[in-house]
Amino acid sequence: MSNLLNIVDRLKEIAESVPSVNTAQEGNIYDIMNGNRSIQYGVFVITQGTHRASETSMYFNFNLFYIDRLVDDLESNRTQVQSIAIDILKNVINQLCDEEEWDRSEISFDTFTEKWNDLCAGAYANVSIIVPLDECYTEY
Repeated sequence: MSNLLNIVDRLKEIAESVPSVNTAQEGNIYDIMNGNRSIQYGVFVITQGTHRASETSMYFNFNLFYIDRLVDDLESNRTQVQSIAIDILKNVINQLCDEEEWDRSEISFDTFTEKWNDLCAGAYANVSIIVPLDECYTEY
């Protein structure tokens, strides 16, 4: 059975297997990035969007982030971090969908530079994971 918890847990597992990912969490990006001084970069964060169902499928919507700290001169590795972020996000999504034989929406990627506890750069992906709807239900 594929439910929200299973998908979030598997996304974290896949992200944690990436050599440059040292932290993988689900939740509010600002709470995670501003609230934890001991966070280890690169950071993979899963935030949930609005999930929906059709007659045949569940659409689990996520914003997936990859974030890394910028070096001391701030701009010399910004584009490199953003490029790595897009590759990691794309690979995590593709691995999840390939393993489970699920579809996904077109992925949109946005890059950013942001000041949290540290000055960081990265990218986030907006994606819908499309899972066949389970025909079973619980009668109450």
